[in-house]
Amino acid sequence: MTLEKEKIIEKLGQGVWHEYRIPGMAVTKKGTILLVYEARGKHRDDWSDMWVTIRRSTDGGENFSEPVYPHELTRGTEERSITWNNPVLIVDGDRIHLIFHRDYEQVWHCYSDDDGISFSRPAEITETYMRFPYQWNVSASGPGHGIATSTGKLVVPIWLADGEIRLDLEASGRIKRHAPSRAGCVYSEDHGQTWEAGFLTEHIDCANETAVAELGDGRLLFNFRHREKSPFRILGTTPATPDTLEKTWLAEDLPDPKCFACMDRDHGKLYFINCADREKRINLTVYESNDDGASWKSILKVDKEGGYADIAVRDGMIYVFYERDTDLAVRDMGGTVRELVFRRYRMPG
Repeated sequence: MTLEKEKIIEKLGQGVWHEYRIPGMAVTKKGTILLVYEARGKHRDDWSDMWVTIRRSTDGGENFSEPVYPHELTRGTEERSITWNNPVLIVDGDRIHLIFHRDYEQVWHCYSDDDGISFSRPAEITETYMRFPYQWNVSASGPGHGIATSTGKLVVPIWLADGEIRLDLEASGRIKRHAPSRAGCVYSEDHGQTWEAGFLTEHIDCANETAVAELGDGRLLFNFRHREKSPFRILGTTPATPDTLEKTWLAEDLPDPKCFACMDRDHGKLYFINCADREKRINLTVYESNDDGASWKSILKVDKEGGYADIAVRDGMIYVFYERDTDLAVRDMGGTVRELVFRRYRMPG
């Protein structure tokens, strides 16, 4: 692999916000690269004042636009801090969809028909999440990206939690723990006009942040973060309509320190990026699978450090958008994220 471009998108303590986290990415039909992430008022605080932030590049990542803030179209006159969280992009032909959340309890959908320059006024779709047979008080999508399948179905991984209310942190009751949790998906069969609740995990300990890719036969592969004792990813498949999780298995060739990771598919191959370590968020690595996720091999060492990461593979190019951490200690909830980094690689051949 040839590293053609590295660009620091955001740095800790620089700009209007304090910390920048939760990277997501999509490459549009026109080749525009869209980056989405959370701009946070405080570091190491999932409930701080946050804005959903999008930046775009039309030259392969050489330059990126000034930020766009789609959630601004929903803002009222509230003076308290609002957490706009967990944005996920989905490329659907010439339309780009965006799902995001407010205070981990309201879910919003909007779209762009001008290649990510501007977005429609968001519509609330929380009711879809209420259809899951699970009593939750925390909702989130992704992170990373959703997909449009070969049949045009939009699929977005989600997770729900029934967490302890932390009145010791905020008297309003807004702040809750993110566990125990279950993972699943929502999907749309009419290009985002309406949304349906898909499957929800039952027997994976605290399944949460999940990635999805379509398999060659139309089934869907889900790749779960979890809190089981085994330090490896758990994979599972669903039918093309993802109402049921058919089977799950432990992917012992994908070590993982319980961190978000992502997948993509290009020319019949699957690609996966994560911190390839059993304990620490280090050794950010890209894997490839030629057998629909049954086995994986490492093809690219991205960084000795790491964190949350998203990947897009298009016609011989690998795009990576990831968190670069400052400490390499063993940790569950992560340390301080120093930078959000974009990289572009050219594959051999």
